[in-house]
Amino acid sequence: MILDHLTETISAIATPLGVGGVAIIRVSGALASSIVLKSSSLKKLDPNSIRLARILDDRGHLIDEALVAWFASPHSYTGEDVAEIQCHGGHVVARQILERTVQLGARLALPGEFTQRAFVNGKIDLIKAESIIDLIEAKTEKATTIQARHLEGDLSHAIGVLRQDLLALVSHLEVHLDYPEEEALAPSTEYVDQLQHLLTGIDHLLHSFQTGRILQDGLTLVIAGKPNVGKSSLLNSLIKEHRVLVSDQPGTTRDAIEVWMKIAEVPVRIVDTAGIHETSDIVENMGIDRTKTYLKKADLILFVVDQVTGITSEDNAVMDQLPEDKTVVVVNKIDQVKGEAFTLPFSSEVNVSAKTEQGMPDLWAVLQQRVLLLMGSPDTSQPVLSNERQKEQLFRARTHLLEATQSLEEGLSEDFWLIGLRAALRDLSEILGQDVSTEVLSNIFSRFCVGK
Repeated sequence: MILDHLTETISAIATPLGVGGVAIIRVSGALASSIVLKSSSLKKLDPNSIRLARILDDRGHLIDEALVAWFASPHSYTGEDVAEIQCHGGHVVARQILERTVQLGARLALPGEFTQRAFVNGKIDLIKAESIIDLIEAKTEKATTIQARHLEGDLSHAIGVLRQDLLALVSHLEVHLDYPEEEALAPSTEYVDQLQHLLTGIDHLLHSFQTGRILQDGLTLVIAGKPNVGKSSLLNSLIKEHRVLVSDQPGTTRDAIEVWMKIAEVPVRIVDTAGIHETSDIVENMGIDRTKTYLKKADLILFVVDQVTGITSEDNAVMDQLPEDKTVVVVNKIDQVKGEAFTLPFSSEVNVSAKTEQGMPDLWAVLQQRVLLLMGSPDTSQPVLSNERQKEQLFRARTHLLEATQSLEEGLSEDFWLIGLRAALRDLSEILGQDVSTEVLSNIFSRFCVGK
C-alpha cells in the first residue's frame, strides 16, 4: 500500500514540550541525511550511530549542542532513513531545531505518521501498530504486559495461524471448483471439524476481551440518585478525600464530576452525577440528561437512596430502568434513623452512612466482588484481546464462519460455503492490516500523538 503523503520527509518533536533534561526531534524520509548535515557540524553520518554535534541555524549560529542518532534505511523504526536529534529540553530550543528541519525540506508530521510509515514499510503489522498506542494509554501494569506481548507478536501469531488455516481451506475448495478431477472433496464432517477448530480459536480470543478491555481502559462506576441523598458525600468517603462540594441544599452537583481510583487493582472511573428529578431549570436538565447518558454506558451503578425520606416515586421511576446485574443500591444516612433500614427488591443492597463511615467496609467488599466478577478469569498467559476494532473484526469472522458451517450442514454446494469462508478470510486479513482501507488506517493512527 502506497500513500502519497508518506513519500515526503517528515519531522516532529517526539517528546512533550516544556522544561526537561532532553527533547527529541525526529526526522524520517529521503531528505533526512541532507537535513542533518546542513543543520549540524557533522560532515558524515555513520549508520546506526550516535554523534555529538553542534546544531546550527540558517546563518550558521549555534542553536544547541545535541546528540544525533542516525539510523539508515531499512534499519530504523519507520524503515526509512531516520535521524533523532536529542537536544536540551526547553520551550524554545526544540522548536527552533524543528523549524530548521522544515526550512531544509521536511514537513511537520501528522499524528502517528512515523508509526504509520513503519506499518506501510512492513516493519510492523497493524496489530503491533495498535499495541503501541494501547501500551502508551495502558492504565495498569497487567495491561502494559499484555500490550508488550502483542508487540512481540503473540496476538499477531495467534490470528495469523487462524488465517493460514482458513486460507488453506479456501485454496483447497477454490482448486476443487476449477479442477474437480484433480482435487477431490473430503467427507463433509472433516470440513465441519475444521470450521469448528477455527471457531474455537476465535471464541477463545473473544472470551478474553472483557478482561483485556477492563485492564486497558478501566471500569466506569456511576453514582446516581435524586438530589440531596448524599451522592457527593459517598464519593468523598470512597476516595478518602473531600474532592466534591457537599451541601444540604439540593442540586449542588449540576454536572458530572470524575475521579479515578483502584478497586481490586483495577482502575475505576467514578462519576458523581447530577441528581435526577423533575425541574424546569435548563442547566439542571442538561446535567440530568448527561447523568442518563452516563448510566447507559456504566459498567457499575451505585444508586443512592435516602434512609430518612424513604423510597419516593422518583426513586422507583429510575430504579425500574436500571439493569439489576450492574446496580448496587446504597441506602445512605442510616446514622440519622433508629431501627432497621428498609429493604429493596435488588439482589445487591448496602446500608451505609457516608458521613460516619458506617457500613462503608461492606460497600467496599461488594464493589471488589463486582469488579472481580466483571474481570472474569481467562488465561492471561495466552494472547488477550483488548482492542475494539480487532474484536469487531473477529466477531464478523465468527459470524461468516457460522454461515459457512450452516451451508455445509444443509448440504449446499461448496460455492455457498466459500461465500462465508472468503468473507471470514477478509476479516482476519484486515485485523493484521492486509487489504485494509485508508479510512481505517486514518482512524487508527489519529489516536497517536504527533511525533510517534
